[in-house]
Amino acid sequence: YAWAPTAASGLTTPSTPQSKELSYAVPADAAAQKDIVVATTAEIQGNNNTAVPLTFKHICTAVRFAVGSQMQPGQIKSVALKGVKNAGTYNMATGTWTLDDAITDFSQTLNKTTTGSEANGDAITTPEGTFMMLPQTLPAGAMVEVVFSNASGTDRTLTASIGNTQWTMGTTVTYKLSITPEYEMNIE
Repeated sequence: YAWAPTAASGLTTPSTPQSKELSYAVPADAAAQKDIVVATTAEIQGNNNTAVPLTFKHICTAVRFAVGSQMQPGQIKSVALKGVKNAGTYNMATGTWTLDDAITDFSQTLNKTTTGSEANGDAITTPEGTFMMLPQTLPAGAMVEVVFSNASGTDRTLTASIGNTQWTMGTTVTYKLSITPEYEMNIE
């Protein structure tokens, strides 16, 4: 078994060769969240003196935000994922996660100015601001929350449910945010 990065914040690695589990609690800060990868091989004899090919696979789900079909002029002050599971154990032998029941919120300040002329798919979060989350069927109360300041400087907190949707291991989920002139938010 092999994994990287070896010293990710929140990651507890095996202490013996017999242990096949990684425990992970996702850090609160998106910049500290790492894309954890794991590789496994068939059993190898101890006197093997040749290179061992390793094929790594991503065991988290990347979550990012982009502009949807409609955006208003103003500023996206922050984005948040609310009510998601944040800790669990990954079994390298079976390739499966067992998640704890606790839920938490993740947010990041963006202060991204919008003109209203952004193209569908334009990034809202930076690559460094991509949330690296645990794969899961999201709890029923999970939601996306955006604090948007309109052109006149009035802050509006907009929410949309993402409950009971699936974050699949090794994939990137892109939430496209559309904000209407009535300051209602839709996500795709």
